[in-house]
Amino acid sequence: MNKIAVLFGGCVALASIAAASPAQAGWTGYVSEEDAPAYCPGPEAATGFACWGDYCDEVALHCNGLPSWSSLDISTRYWTSYFSEEGDSDLGEVVCSDGPSGGSCEAFELGDNVRYCFGGRGSKGIVTGIDCADSYCDEISLECTKPAAGRLTGCSWSGWLSEEEWYVHFGTNRFITAVECSGDYCDNKRFYVCSLVQ
Repeated sequence: MNKIAVLFGGCVALASIAAASPAQAGWTGYVSEEDAPAYCPGPEAATGFACWGDYCDEVALHCNGLPSWSSLDISTRYWTSYFSEEGDSDLGEVVCSDGPSGGSCEAFELGDNVRYCFGGRGSKGIVTGIDCADSYCDEISLECTKPAAGRLTGCSWSGWLSEEEWYVHFGTNRFITAVECSGDYCDNKRFYVCSLVQ
């Protein structure tokens, strides 16, 4: 069973429906701490995020394919350590996507409440899966995979999302590369989103 939002007279209600294949609609199934991780199917990566339940207890990813000239390099796939809201982020490490002396450098927030998909210094990856631990999905781990071709650029932080907003979709070719959380049980989440270009 999958949960969807239904609009009734200006109010959003959650309903459970049976769907032939959640992947066809672009969404993974919902997961919480009781469940196995959710993965984007095959050659797809996360372009959106949804949550529902108290403290954003159950989460799902919206997945899209990469541009036709690229694919995912599955040899780079790994899971981040678990993170939660404890520990504020501060601007910290500077990472250059074209090497330490390159001109394309960004300062990143570091802290116990944020995880980036970096397969190594200066190498950005994309979120391809998510796992939860502890009550209300308080601790999150991200599965990260690097694109086989192209570079991630035009990155920016989204606004904050919680169960009151229900979901966000960033559009085709805008991939989630990091997640930060705040509030009790990692209730509020925001996303570092980048475009994949040749």
